[in-house]
Amino acid sequence: VRVWDGTDDVSSSDWSRFAVGPERDDDWHGTWIAHPSDMDTFRREEDERSTDECTLWNERRPLPLFRTSIASRDLFSINNGSKHEERISSALLVITGLGSFRASFDGVPLSTSGPIDPPFTDYSKRVMYRGFDVTPFLLANDDDGDEGGTVGRGKSSSHVIGVTLGSGWWDHRPVSGMAKPKLLPRGPATVIAQVYVTYASGEVRVVGRTGVEARGRGGGGGWQ
Repeated sequence: VRVWDGTDDVSSSDWSRFAVGPERDDDWHGTWIAHPSDMDTFRREEDERSTDECTLWNERRPLPLFRTSIASRDLFSINNGSKHEERISSALLVITGLGSFRASFDGVPLSTSGPIDPPFTDYSKRVMYRGFDVTPFLLANDDDGDEGGTVGRGKSSSHVIGVTLGSGWWDHRPVSGMAKPKLLPRGPATVIAQVYVTYASGEVRVVGRTGVEARGRGGGGGWQ
């Protein structure tokens, strides 16, 4: 960015970059996932009208944890149906969770906004997401002096994405005098995530997708 002041003196910023994540619903290759026991409490709430909402809320996990691993072999570029090693240019993790989430990559915390991700919105209309540059994790220990690196040369043959979830306003505890839960969209703590890997050739792959269908199909070892 260059800026000219009133005397035509020029100031320039350092080189930087930005990334654009999913823009439409079908840009998400992952699916929302939640803990099965938490899903069960919501089914029971609908089926057993006599069951107290607070009782069911207390049965849900207060801090669900999810994780998945991405093996180096899942990062190989695919060209004409065959896998081969190719230089990685960038990797972007896009993720969101309801009611709140904190993400980590290889055990390193990524979230810098504390427990307020994502910002509160009308969840029936939109949910905000965050993007994290995880390129350095995939290129760790690649010291050949060139920008970018090839897969499988980092300090680990696999990488781990971790997510900690909180209920937030998505599943707040039913309290007398507060807004009735049925007036707000609500559900069990849930997360959706995926990693865009861009190669020097311009090819883009999506790995680390949430959802059962990702297991064993380039999405890593599956989320659990």
